[in-house]
Amino acid sequence: MIKFIKKNPAIPQRWIVLTALAYSLTAAAQAQTPQAEKAFIKENMEFATKQYSLMMQTPAQGKNGKAIMPHSMRKDGTPSKGSIYLWTAGFFSWYIMVSIKLHRRQSLLQDSALVYTHQMEPAKTFTDNHDIGFMMYCSYGNANRFAPKDEYEDILVESARSLCTRFRPQAKVIQSWNGFRSWHGDKVYDFPVIIDNMMNLELLFHASKVTGDESFRKVAISHAEQVMHHQVRKDYSCFHIIYYDKKNRQAHQRRDFSGIFR
Repeated sequence: MIKFIKKNPAIPQRWIVLTALAYSLTAAAQAQTPQAEKAFIKENMEFATKQYSLMMQTPAQGKNGKAIMPHSMRKDGTPSKGSIYLWTAGFFSWYIMVSIKLHRRQSLLQDSALVYTHQMEPAKTFTDNHDIGFMMYCSYGNANRFAPKDEYEDILVESARSLCTRFRPQAKVIQSWNGFRSWHGDKVYDFPVIIDNMMNLELLFHASKVTGDESFRKVAISHAEQVMHHQVRKDYSCFHIIYYDKKNRQAHQRRDFSGIFR
């Protein structure tokens, strides 16, 4: 990157300085001792736990009686909330469970973790996009990991079945969204697949393991192979979005939406 900047005089000199500084900071971070890393992690986890404790003041139901999930903290210190069908919905109960394990606060957090996990159950039949994988595996997947129950397994398997409805056999991938407007707003694509979709595959492997049904595993492997072929660059970074042709199911455009590259 530095060589590229130096070879292009049109690039401001300050960019060279900032790039060098970024590399220096990265090297310094890598040189941290294990003790420093542990202290850094502990400090951030403790801060996150405090934030999540404030977010737990959000009622688990909205005024209309529908389930809602805490989403983030606003600048004024109040929690924002969103639908259980929001792609981040499964993260909240997952973090509570992680906090329980780290801080051994079962009596304080266990009930909240279960309440917010159970709120996610209706999403097991969600098929409008690919997000169900991490919505349900972050919530029920981790609930089952910490305290296994048959009912949790049933919910996870049904969630995997819902996810598989988005598998397109001819293209051999799981379709992420039903449609997507380009960054510049000049085009609409009806068969986008984003790299985040890889987060769903763990749910499929789990479903295959507990049921013995190889179809879940085959879908996961098929999707992963297509991502390696079409979405991962030679330098192992990746495109954010691949657009497939609706008619012939072939990958035909690659775009980056979340940053220049990953």
